[in-house]
Amino acid sequence: MGISNIKSLKVLDRWGNLVFQAFGFPPNQENFGWDGKFQNRLFNHQIFLYFVEIELPDGTVKKLSGEVVLVL
Repeated sequence: MGISNIKSLKVLDRWGNLVFQAFGFPPNQENFGWDGKFQNRLFNHQIFLYFVEIELPDGTVKKLSGEVVLVL
């Protein structure tokens, strides 16, 4: 499954606070992703939730979500 565009990416902490969001960027571009920081401070090791909307080459939009562990 190729991805043509990331329509939105949101990362929340375990209490549901939004710590990162980005919209409308190409896949596999590090400079658009989350670096594990909030307000220029690196988070400690913990679990975060992500919600992403991706656009496929045929124009189909899919919503995905899950957990990610930040490891230092």
